[in-house]
Amino acid sequence: MVTVKNYLERKREDGSSFYVLILEGEVKVAKNPETGRIYFTSLTASVPATFDEISCKDLVGQKFPGTIQKQECDPYDYENDKTGKVIEYSYRNVYVDENLDVVKENVIEETEVE
Repeated sequence: MVTVKNYLERKREDGSSFYVLILEGEVKVAKNPETGRIYFTSLTASVPATFDEISCKDLVGQKFPGTIQKQECDPYDYENDKTGKVIEYSYRNVYVDENLDVVKENVIEETEVE
């Protein structure tokens, strides 16, 4: 399950705006490789939405089936707002709903309805 934790307004190149939902995945236990200390963490992902701001606000706290998973991508730089440190990443976090894949796999033939 994922939880809608927040929403943000984003701008397109043409200046128009849209909203994204900030989704948080399940809590996982991790171990710091340098210190060996245990900590709790979760992955987050932003997903575009077709809703207005009021609807996005109403969705905060809602839970949906699926997970947040790391997906490989072309390397890119990310600057930490708090520290100013620049880190290169070669993955991004994406929302995955396995139920959507199951539906797609069970389609025998796609035909256009007239």
